[in-house]
Amino acid sequence: MSDIASKYQRFFSVVSDSLGIDPLIDRLVPLIQAIKVYSIHEIVQEERASPDLISINEYGSDEFWWMILAYNGVGSYTAITEGRTIKIPDYASLLDIVTRNAVRPNRVQRVITI
Repeated sequence: MSDIASKYQRFFSVVSDSLGIDPLIDRLVPLIQAIKVYSIHEIVQEERASPDLISINEYGSDEFWWMILAYNGVGSYTAITEGRTIKIPDYASLLDIVTRNAVRPNRVQRVITI
């Protein structure tokens, strides 16, 4: 497992997000980083330190912000600076990963505090 993948698995220590993803169990980062199709996005002033806004602008939802960071190997929102270009992973590929790795309704969920 890459160092960036382990960093994200520690950082996103939640039961699951609204998409049903539990990064501690599903280990999505390597799958996201393996996406080959992407577009280029240049960060504008309004998007500085706001990966959620980039997610809204690119996908119409703020749910994918951490996936954009993970795809670009960015560990902090402070690295999202005006003028920087980042890769935006293909939306269909992200949805496929989310669909295949969503937490199943019958799965026991636990809250972990680090």
